[in-house]
Amino acid sequence: MKFSFARKISLTAGLLIVLSMAVLYIMFRSENVESQENRYTKQQLYPTVFVHGYKGTFNSFKTMMDRFENEYSWGNRTLIVYVSKFGELNFIGRVPTPPSEPVFVQVVFENNRATLGDTSKWLTSVMVEIKQRYYVETVNLVGHSMGGLVITHYLKENANSMAIPKTHKLITIGSPFLGIEKESYHKVNTGAAVNDLRPNSNALLKLIRESSEFPKNVQSLVIAGTGDQVVGVNSARGLKQIVPPENYHEKIIDDPSIGHSGLHETLKVDRLINDFLWGFK
Repeated sequence: MKFSFARKISLTAGLLIVLSMAVLYIMFRSENVESQENRYTKQQLYPTVFVHGYKGTFNSFKTMMDRFENEYSWGNRTLIVYVSKFGELNFIGRVPTPPSEPVFVQVVFENNRATLGDTSKWLTSVMVEIKQRYYVETVNLVGHSMGGLVITHYLKENANSMAIPKTHKLITIGSPFLGIEKESYHKVNTGAAVNDLRPNSNALLKLIRESSEFPKNVQSLVIAGTGDQVVGVNSARGLKQIVPPENYHEKIIDDPSIGHSGLHETLKVDRLINDFLWGFK
């Protein structure tokens, strides 16, 4: 059967329309996939590790991470690492390889009253495992109170180690680099860590004395509050005696209603962390 010229034109036009739609679909799909892949910058995909302080528990950073995940959609907590009092590690979850969105790692120490040195060694074990298991090359580190001291000690002790991930940025929240001056604090609290938290303790003096061993390229942010009745602003600012001046940043929250534990429960600190690490709008 012969097709008329008009019929051939109609079929050709139809074919061209179908082909055009297919090409547009493929282009749109490719652009959409590329858009998803480029949704985050390389720096935003560095896993962020959170370390609690003296007497801290899983709950120390729980509600903050809940806000990060559910209220702001800044990422997801994909891994919790429990460290026993003997230094044994228990991994709950994993770090995706590679991550397709920002991920948070929470470290919880069973012996939450141990010395600065012991806790730092346990953190080192955690970071070695994270690198080996999940091929993580770079991380951000966030510590509250003594957690900030532990991280700083860990970085100083491992500045040249290839066994751990590199640290891109460090945030300390209410960390007593010059010690806790309130004598009542030392009377009511117990454990080996209390000695390290005293002003002019051997652990703190050594941390400052050996500041030249701290990595030279870690951008660091101190967050402190005028309402913190445990760690004074000047003590929190003590990190500036350890990190190079060009890498030191600070944000002081002038709000008497925000106490020491409240620093990781306020939206003001949430925003400061985001601005320094990820820059989400």
